[in-house]
Amino acid sequence: MDSALDLNMNPHEEASFSWSACLLIKDNNIILPEWLAYHYTVLPLRRLVVAIDPASNTDPSPILTLYESIGMNITIWDEGKYWVNGQRDHEKKDWHITNDTPPLYAQDRLVYRQKVFYHACLKQLKKENRTWTTVIDTGK
Repeated sequence: MDSALDLNMNPHEEASFSWSACLLIKDNNIILPEWLAYHYTVLPLRRLVVAIDPASNTDPSPILTLYESIGMNITIWDEGKYWVNGQRDHEKKDWHITNDTPPLYAQDRLVYRQKVFYHACLKQLKKENRTWTTVIDTGK
């Protein structure tokens, strides 16, 4: 019987294909281990590019290191790796949110960060000849 899902497959065997992901994260360390375990097992996720929001108060690096130790290829990017200045003020790398920043500008900044990170990440994964890819924001 031919099936896309082989229920008799040994869970420790490598799948004949794998997934990649572009992950934007901010202060979600509490859900990160479960998220990684699930996607590592189910997809199977084997390549991950992570951008940590510069306003994040937590560092996911120790959690990510654990998954590198079992064979996941993980790269952490800071804004310097992917940021491209846009035309509007809040699209500039050196622009910062203050107490006087209108909420719409803060939201536009987040959307712009997502856009430039996902674009750079997908471009990198294409260069690596990766095929199945997902883009994720753990805050969504």
